[in-house]
Amino acid sequence: MRATQKAWAFLSKLRSLLNENGQILVDSSDIIYMFDDDEDGGKWIPTDNEYYGELVFNIEYKGEKENPFDWMYVDYNTLQNAALANGLQCELVVEGEHFDYLARLSL
Repeated sequence: MRATQKAWAFLSKLRSLLNENGQILVDSSDIIYMFDDDEDGGKWIPTDNEYYGELVFNIEYKGEKENPFDWMYVDYNTLQNAALANGLQCELVVEGEHFDYLARLSL
């Protein structure tokens, strides 16, 4: 399943859980800073995944390994666009100093 489809399915589920005056707080980070600049001033992003924030975590501690699991860091603009496409309002509540943010989703 494509990253955008995963995000939309997730937001659709969140929308179904919201009451009329409810809210869901979401925190994430824009990890674009992790990628190298290319010659034109853009970012060089490997094409392993459709969206640069889509990762697979592998955890190991003292020789014990867990099963890998999917994780997605979503930049605020992508979150806002996906939220609006799913009938949700998206408001930036706080923007941190390290590409992180807190957003509010509501109907």
